[in-house]
Amino acid sequence: MTTQVLEYLIAIEEEHSLTRAAERFYLSQPSLSYHLAKAEQELNVKLFQKKGRSLLPTEDGIIFFNAARAILHTEAQTRKQIEKIKQQKQRRLHLCTTKDQLNWLQKTVLAPLNQNATNIQIQLTDCEEEEAFRSLEARQTDAFFLFHRDPLPAGPWKQQTLRQDTCCFAVPYEWAQRPLPPDLLPLCFLTLQETSLQNLWEKESLAAAGLHPNMICTAPDLSTIINMITAGHGCAFLPQKAIESAKENIAVNFSIPSWRVYWSICFQPPRHAEHAASLEALLSILQSILG
Repeated sequence: MTTQVLEYLIAIEEEHSLTRAAERFYLSQPSLSYHLAKAEQELNVKLFQKKGRSLLPTEDGIIFFNAARAILHTEAQTRKQIEKIKQQKQRRLHLCTTKDQLNWLQKTVLAPLNQNATNIQIQLTDCEEEEAFRSLEARQTDAFFLFHRDPLPAGPWKQQTLRQDTCCFAVPYEWAQRPLPPDLLPLCFLTLQETSLQNLWEKESLAAAGLHPNMICTAPDLSTIINMITAGHGCAFLPQKAIESAKENIAVNFSIPSWRVYWSICFQPPRHAEHAASLEALLSILQSILG
C-alpha cells in the first residue's frame, strides 16, 4: 500500500464520503472505491461502516487511520531531512589542495572556521595539481589552494596571490661569507616534515651548488629551525621574511640558488550567496594567516 493510497483513505475518513474524497483528488468515485476495496482486502478488515449517508470508521478503521497519519508524518519529516541534506551539500564550498597542504589547511584554516563560523560550510579534499585545475574548470571544485613557484595556468577562474616570498639559504651569521663544505659539516641541514614539494626544490638548489648534506634533520616547525640556526648548529632554506626577523643571528649565503614562492588560491565565481559567504570567510582567514 503506497502513501498515496493512505492519503486517499484518510480523505474518505475526513470527508465521510467517497464522492467528496474523490473530488479532493480529482478522481472518479469508482476509482476511489477500488482503492478502498483493495486496501480492506489487503488488511482483511472493514475500515468504514455506513451511518445514513456518511461513512464512519470502524474500530479497526480508527486504529488504522491513527497509524496511517503517523506513517505520513514520518514520511514528510524524512523528506524534509533529505531535502535539508541536499541543500547543505549544495551550499558547501568544495575546496581542494595538494597533499602537502592538506593537514595545514585542516588544522590552521578549517578548524578556526568551524569553531567561529558554524554557518560556513567547506568540504576539503586533496588532489594533484593538474586534476585540480580540470575539476575547477568543470566547476566540480569551487576553489583550489596551492603553494607553488611556477606561474599558474590561465583558465576560467579567478586567481589571488595571498603571499609571496623568496626562499634563501639561511646560515648562522658567522657562516655568511665562508665557503660551504660540500657535506655542509659541521652544520646540520634542517627541513620541515610536511612540505615535500619544498623538499624537492631544496634538493634541486643544493645539487645545483654542488652540496650534499651529511646531516639532515626534520624539524617540527619553523621556529625550531630558526632557533637551531641562531645557536650556530644548522642551516636551512627559509622565507626571506623569516630571515629578516632574526637578522642579528641569521644571514643568507648567496652562493646557493634561491627561488620565489607563492601561496595562491584559484576560485570560480560563487554560485549563490552561501558560497559567496564561505569563500569570503575562507579568503579572510587565509589572508590573516599568510599576510
